[in-house]
Amino acid sequence: MISLKRLKVLLIEGEKDSAQYIINLLKDLECIDFNIVHKKTMADSLECIEYEKDIDIILMDLILPNSSGVHAFETIKDMKNCENIPIIVISDDKEIGIEVIRMGAQDFIPKKNLTLDQLVRSMRYAIERKKNELELKKTQERLRMALDSTSDGIWDYDIKNNHIYFSNRYEELLGYKSGSLTGSIENLLDIMHPDDRERIIKQNIMFLNNKEESSYKYNIYKDEIRLKDFENNYRWFLIRSMCVAISDNIPSRLVGVVVDVTSRKESEKIREESFDNLSFKLEEKLKNWNEEFIVKRKEQEEKLNKLTNGISELISIR
Repeated sequence: MISLKRLKVLLIEGEKDSAQYIINLLKDLECIDFNIVHKKTMADSLECIEYEKDIDIILMDLILPNSSGVHAFETIKDMKNCENIPIIVISDDKEIGIEVIRMGAQDFIPKKNLTLDQLVRSMRYAIERKKNELELKKTQERLRMALDSTSDGIWDYDIKNNHIYFSNRYEELLGYKSGSLTGSIENLLDIMHPDDRERIIKQNIMFLNNKEESSYKYNIYKDEIRLKDFENNYRWFLIRSMCVAISDNIPSRLVGVVVDVTSRKESEKIREESFDNLSFKLEEKLKNWNEEFIVKRKEQEEKLNKLTNGISELISIR
């Protein structure tokens, strides 16, 4: 938990008595030096957020002059300068409170019977959660940049929810628009070559059921498959995948990378065709040589027979 010593608080509260009550609560806490900026209207609040510096946290009611409810929260939250500021909503409307939590508020506190301990504890958690949220966002952005910059395609299959994610690079390799393949596993199977599809399904089913004949080695599966691109041409890909298991060794996700090996496969095909062509020509040549050899050997045998017969006649005359 972070240590709070000085906090600049923007209090957005249209009711004078409620605002004074919250201000008095915070001033009673000696261990934290609060700099409280109070605004009564939405217009004044927006101006304050735009020009005031170093606001650490926003406490706001949802009933303001000319703005109220979820709309009031959205107006504040969507301001560019509020991206890094945690917001706590103080209101007696529980349903709206739950809604704003879903929309991104760090906490919701019922205004009725509000206490100092409750308020300070909520502020501590709100600031901590916002900090973690921003760090997670930065991590996700770095990861997304890394995924987009790599030449390989990345995929992640959530087995339980039957949802598969493809990186932008994966879809780019096949000529599809970003996000057009992400969805259910059927999206991947639909573009897989029929001759490869049955094998891949069979191997993964055997692996997920812990069958010894599975092609997974040390939790890694490696294969080459054909996928149909946006122009309905099949391209070859080397796939490597591994299983991520939860407790009790139950598989929960399959993640992996794909590398376009179409050029290599085409080169191999050319080499194979060249080798087959060369082998055919060599066989034809050997066949011709053999036929020529047989003819020449027959001619030599005939000459030898004539010579032998001639010698035999000479010997008999003498």
